[in-house]
Amino acid sequence: MLVNAAIARTMLVDALVVPLELAKGIHGVRAVFGERYPDPVRVVSVGAKVTDMLAEPANPKWRNCSVEFCGGTHTRSSEEVQHFAILNEGASSAGVRRIFAVTGTAAHAAEATATHIEQRLGSARKLTGEALAEEATAIASALAELPVSTVFRHRMEPAVAELRERAKEWRKAQEGANRDVVVAQARTIAEEMSGAMIVASISGADPAALLSALSAVRAKRPESAILLMSADEAEGKVAIAADVPKAIQDKGLKAGDWVRAAAEACGGKGGGRPDFAQAGGKEPARLPEALRAAKAFAGARIGE
Repeated sequence: MLVNAAIARTMLVDALVVPLELAKGIHGVRAVFGERYPDPVRVVSVGAKVTDMLAEPANPKWRNCSVEFCGGTHTRSSEEVQHFAILNEGASSAGVRRIFAVTGTAAHAAEATATHIEQRLGSARKLTGEALAEEATAIASALAELPVSTVFRHRMEPAVAELRERAKEWRKAQEGANRDVVVAQARTIAEEMSGAMIVASISGADPAALLSALSAVRAKRPESAILLMSADEAEGKVAIAADVPKAIQDKGLKAGDWVRAAAEACGGKGGGRPDFAQAGGKEPARLPEALRAAKAFAGARIGE
């Protein structure tokens, strides 16, 4: 804000090579005094002539100017800078901070990007459901990755965090509702299937929901070896989980081997403990084949 105000005032940029000791005496001069500077040193001032400063070096008004030791090239006036935006800042060394900024067209572009993100944020507040979740993620990525000023980024972060929290709450509600549907399917399976081996598919279950389903079947069928699968066509994945009681493990069926056989039949892999294991496949279209492979694998070991 201060820099852009100076740019708007079309302030003079002046430079003069000055004996080092005289230059150090200018009130408010900026320099890294641990550094070694040449003698004479180049002094650059924005807002006043260096000769005027040398005539009254102790005048406190020089603090209101930007005056420093610098050997680089400069514009003739602040107007030529057009616009200024700090994109980042960080530690250069102990006690020293460094800013990364752009000017001119790049600074205007950063400001335009910020305006666009702010407009998207305003529109996103009106969204709900999946649209809200997707836009919250997209805006957070844009804010982190696109060139915008640090001032804008810090100002927008709380609003983006609030948006993402709303999206998180929606996802949790969806997961809870989905888990209820999945568990209801599992209870139906437990009522309709029994015996030493239960192999079945569940619709719409992610790995976490599939474990809930497995627990639901186990609660009603503690004597059975259970393997459940769920295919996700959109994601191109198959989730697999198995639970084998000790009595059936002793017959030769191990959960880790069981899920591996099922996963291999649908393009995946996995394994785990003899009593419990998980796996994943990559070909949802082969779910029926994987179910058949799981049944055959278990049947060969427990005689069914």
